[in-house]
Amino acid sequence: MKLRRLVFPVFILLMAVLMSACEKGSLIHTVDSLLTPPLYYSEYEGLVSAFNSELEGNVILSNPAGGDHLSAITVSDLNGDSAEDAIILYRNTLESNTVQLSVFSFADGVWKKSVSFNGYGNVVDSLTVEDMDGDGISEIVVVWNYQGIGNAKVFTVYRSLSDSSSYEEIKTQTCDAVEIADMDDDRQSEVLYILSENSGNIIKRTANLIKLSKKDFVTMGSVSLDPNVGAYVSVKREKYNSHYPMKVYFDAEKNSNMMITEVVYWDSEKKTLIAPMFDGKTDSNSVTLRYEQIHCADINNDGMIEIPVQSPPSEKTEETSSPEGAAEAKPLPADDTLPVTNWVYFVGLMPASQLSTWVNLQDGYYIRLDNDKGKDYVVRESEEDGVHYYQVCSGKTVLFSVFTVSRKDYESGNSSSDVDILKFTDKVILAKTEAAGEKQGFDAEQIRKTVVKLP
Repeated sequence: MKLRRLVFPVFILLMAVLMSACEKGSLIHTVDSLLTPPLYYSEYEGLVSAFNSELEGNVILSNPAGGDHLSAITVSDLNGDSAEDAIILYRNTLESNTVQLSVFSFADGVWKKSVSFNGYGNVVDSLTVEDMDGDGISEIVVVWNYQGIGNAKVFTVYRSLSDSSSYEEIKTQTCDAVEIADMDDDRQSEVLYILSENSGNIIKRTANLIKLSKKDFVTMGSVSLDPNVGAYVSVKREKYNSHYPMKVYFDAEKNSNMMITEVVYWDSEKKTLIAPMFDGKTDSNSVTLRYEQIHCADINNDGMIEIPVQSPPSEKTEETSSPEGAAEAKPLPADDTLPVTNWVYFVGLMPASQLSTWVNLQDGYYIRLDNDKGKDYVVRESEEDGVHYYQVCSGKTVLFSVFTVSRKDYESGNSSSDVDILKFTDKVILAKTEAAGEKQGFDAEQIRKTVVKLP
């Protein structure tokens, strides 16, 4: 299905903008501004005029925050009649706090509004346009969000009426997180969403999979998830292939210092929804626990998503004797090596180790700690002349050190003798080589392979 996504940006105070063409003939700009008539409308002059005429005043376009369609106006043949339709997301006055959705249809050379709906949030998380039941007519799925009100998400599904000339709202559901994906590989997407339910002081969270069938949704499956999370912060998915089912990854904050990833997939043989990381005995997911806010990612560009996992911080102790002769535990100095983050990928019912790293979240990179000799490196902290170093070591031997300087200091040439690894807008990651490291093959090329930008 051919989709076109466009936004009509306008410089405020009637400054005209000539919109430029993009791929497939679409016009795409993603500026959220007052919609006032530009001098040049290109091929969508009639749509702009019809939209302005319907509203009779200024509006604020609302661009989706994520998803496949990032523009406030999406143009597509929704009903398969070879004529274009337009989905527009907007607020109709500057004071309005709720996003609205309108569908315009093009027939007999004229754009006309087919239908409008009041949304369920002050922002739009995502817009999906897909034929979810195979009847040749696209459904519209919008994920609404009230920013500033916790996890107040709502997804709404709009389906065309019997004459295909307009749309009706057929499903509205509160949720913590949602993903539109073909979970069972039948070439039609389903809706996978997480639902929280409170019963007294007990919170229950479930992942639910629903499919559109015969103009209504049916539940395919439901599975329990860890209830002890504060918020779901990201959703990722892998593509289906002949060896593995479609897997969806929900990153969730346990608190400000801990995060987990829930994995959910559809088992086609058992016809059931699976959450392999959830332990029903403990009512929790500890398999994917880490103690930093690190999101899952395809860390090694192999097409599979890896999950960061960390061991809990621990203190070593030794036994000493009290004056009375009783043994007691005395904390030893903590190990000066920095915590290891193991990236694991999902195989069967358990994850398998893929990559061992130390992650620098603040500066946006990770250091590989494994090597082809079967020996792991460690990272330690050091400071010299006011510069903070992260030392990559083999045992106690320093191989090279990584540090960060501002872009301004780097461009001044003060660090010309060091190896530049990664360049960001405001900073540069550098490395200081050591003789011991050079003997083990850590030249500039090898260091750049070892210190990698976080995806």
